[in-house]
Amino acid sequence: IKGLLIDLDHTLYDYEKPHAAGLSAALHFLSTHSTISRHQWKRAYDQARANVHRSLEGTASSHNRLLYFQEACELLKVKPFHLAHDAYKLYWKIYIQHMRPFPGLDHFLKSVQSKKLCLITDQTADIQFQKVKKLKLDKYIQMMVTSEEAGIEKPHPKVFRLALKKLNLKTHEVVMIGDDFKKDILGASRLGIQSIWFNAHKRREKYLKRLNIIECGSMRELTQAIHKL
Repeated sequence: IKGLLIDLDHTLYDYEKPHAAGLSAALHFLSTHSTISRHQWKRAYDQARANVHRSLEGTASSHNRLLYFQEACELLKVKPFHLAHDAYKLYWKIYIQHMRPFPGLDHFLKSVQSKKLCLITDQTADIQFQKVKKLKLDKYIQMMVTSEEAGIEKPHPKVFRLALKKLNLKTHEVVMIGDDFKKDILGASRLGIQSIWFNAHKRREKYLKRLNIIECGSMRELTQAIHKL
């Protein structure tokens, strides 16, 4: 194994806590700068998120919080230009502040320094670069492919192939590590890439044994699994 393709969100850190903190701060901001209640803003945000996901499915823009806040404003008949953008900036400011790596991440990355590492992630590039800096991943990881850059999300083969091209490696020379079974694990497996399912939340999935998928629940297990390959 000469290289690792590594998902970012949910795989190297816990997404839920920073998301909850960021959204709470944004909803508080919106409710205190309008006559609309926090509950109404949350309902509008959830509806806007669903609408954007549906209309932009498979693209990085489907994750753009600015679009969520913009549509939430529009649903509530509020001009979006100040509130939506300010809520968006606040969301990500608080989110980044609350990001924490999974225990053992630094040790894992140090243990694979001899390999080429490429992040492969569904999101807009600007936000993912901020996350890389916050987690100090730039000390270890040389490259990144976002769905914004690829023009489409995982599990589309184009995303994985772009990462392989950047690393100048073949499918049999890399391992994919990710938490999303459909996008990360099945997406890579369909191309013949060995996959490690980082399943910290103990989800259950049915899959064929011939796919040769390795399952890990912690960075310690992940480190051990990599060095057995």
